Amino acid sequence: MADTADSKSAPGNRVGVQVPPGAFAGRGRVHPIVGLGCLAVAAFLYAVVPSVLLALLQGQRGYVLLRSVTDQFVTFTLALTMLLGATRLPRPRKAVAGTIVSAAATYGLALWFLIGYWVWTGHQFDIRFALDAGGDVLRTLESTLGRFFLPAIGMTIALFACLALLWWQIARWFEERSGNFFRSWTISLPLGLQALVWHLCAHEQRMVWPELHALIEQAQEHPVVGPIFPDSREWQTRGGESVYVLQLESGNALALSGALELAGRRYDGDYTPNLRRIAQDGVFFPIFWANSVQSNRALENILCGIVNNAGPALSYNPGKIASECLPAVLRRAGYATIFYVAFDDPDFMNYRNFAKAIGFDEFYDAPSLGFPARKDSWGIDDCTFYRSVFANLRKRPPGEKRFVYIEVSAHHYPFAGQAQYAHLHPFILPQNPVEWYLNSWVEQDHCLEVFYHEFREFTGGDAHLFVTPDHSWPVGTHGNVLNDFGWYDENFAIPFLYVPPLGRRSEFRVGEQADAQPSLADLPATIVELLDGVPRKHSFAPLLQRHPADGRQPYEPCHILVQPYSGGAIVIQRPREKYVYHINTQQLERYDRRHDPNERNPEVVAENIPYSRVKADYYCDRYLRSAQVSP
Repeated sequence: MADTADSKSAPGNRVGVQVPPGAFAGRGRVHPIVGLGCLAVAAFLYAVVPSVLLALLQGQRGYVLLRSVTDQFVTFTLALTMLLGATRLPRPRKAVAGTIVSAAATYGLALWFLIGYWVWTGHQFDIRFALDAGGDVLRTLESTLGRFFLPAIGMTIALFACLALLWWQIARWFEERSGNFFRSWTISLPLGLQALVWHLCAHEQRMVWPELHALIEQAQEHPVVGPIFPDSREWQTRGGESVYVLQLESGNALALSGALELAGRRYDGDYTPNLRRIAQDGVFFPIFWANSVQSNRALENILCGIVNNAGPALSYNPGKIASECLPAVLRRAGYATIFYVAFDDPDFMNYRNFAKAIGFDEFYDAPSLGFPARKDSWGIDDCTFYRSVFANLRKRPPGEKRFVYIEVSAHHYPFAGQAQYAHLHPFILPQNPVEWYLNSWVEQDHCLEVFYHEFREFTGGDAHLFVTPDHSWPVGTHGNVLNDFGWYDENFAIPFLYVPPLGRRSEFRVGEQADAQPSLADLPATIVELLDGVPRKHSFAPLLQRHPADGRQPYEPCHILVQPYSGGAIVIQRPREKYVYHINTQQLERYDRRHDPNERNPEVVAENIPYSRVKADYYCDRYLRSAQVSP
């Protein structure tokens, strides 16, 4: 009797296991050399190169480096064995193998993204950083990559297709040669052994699997350190002069100081000439503390006085804010409260809804001021934006009291700069992240001249002015150039400037540079005290005044700074020392800021110490005396 298609065995298969030829698509057989070549390339891309790169990134050498190949090799061989097992299945084997191929290609894409991220930024990726941004991830990539966004998407798809084709070729070759490898029932033995080894060595899989574990933890809503809300009842005021706050982008006080040394080079130029020129009319703080690491989190600090938020940013859910914010307080005192932002998407980080929820009457983004939306940038040019903001303000009724918040964003990471300002750049051919950063900041400083001219012309100088970056940005002092990692001074230190109303300058230390180091979360209490003269807790107004009132409680120079990502860290910052509590590992470290200013030698104070004990024993007294702690 003639053989039928169903009764034939595929070449190389033993009798009893029916495998139709070509079940995995594609004509012709895979040549053994091609099959072995694909297997070698896959081993190279998935096991050898990733493990060696990771070992080098972690500073491993010699025998330890060679042994590290096993880190990714276990996952790689497990995928191979599963694929081989799929070829021994009955009819659904093509679908099963296709699923494994897709999973392997996705894993490879994730693996190389995470390695590339580590090489580029100097630290590992933290999936919580992306999850916290939610739907803003795509827009963040668009703005950061600019014109390279679409090519990057195309390259990603092409890489996935190449990896999938590579694994499909391996699957076809396995189908043809599977009878030479295993009988169908014996595949369970190596598969079981590899699964066991993979489980036992899970801690060695340093890239993809920890991020997957973090994703599961996030889905389970593990408890995090909750925010501390101020007692905003003491902010109530009848008001006084108008108040303007200018929020600049990413100001690293250590890099801008002219005293930075990095990789054997000293960066001692004058990178903030206009900021210092304006400072002649006010009080300048060369070191001031941002309480967190992102723009939307900075709004929590600057406008609401909130600290200690290691959980999701409250801009996404302003209903959880348990205290009243400064704009609402001033609106009740008769102020027009107006928010301007140079970005073109009012829903980015939920900005518009957040601004309205905390008390701003009006919200203007770039399109509402007449600028076209652009998806390839972080905002319109600062100089152009300042002129547009004051043109809009001139349409308002004269004589009204105003609280105006102005936020620029064009000079965001990756600090690419603009061609029209190339003549200002101190570094014609920037060689490293700090030089790109300083070029960008010189551009930002250049436009401060435009801002101050417009401000003086419009207000006549009869208003309070605060100029502050939203947060700092690391430039490589500790091997890191992204803001989602690090708890060092360079992650939080910013410059800060206060310019008093022209008619009240004799009250303040105009033209002086302050040695004290307050923080952004103290700004609401300071503003209301400057308006009505009534002392407030957390106010640093006495540091601005020539003759502070007698008998008032001294300002406590202790601050809570938060790195919510990379495992999470709470920094208790004092003038001579700082404590860093690592939330995930429950380890408490101490840095001696006098004898170790570069923060190279932390002292481990305690391990496995609960947050409640850290809060009780090490937190600033002022936050424990007069604050509401969220449950």
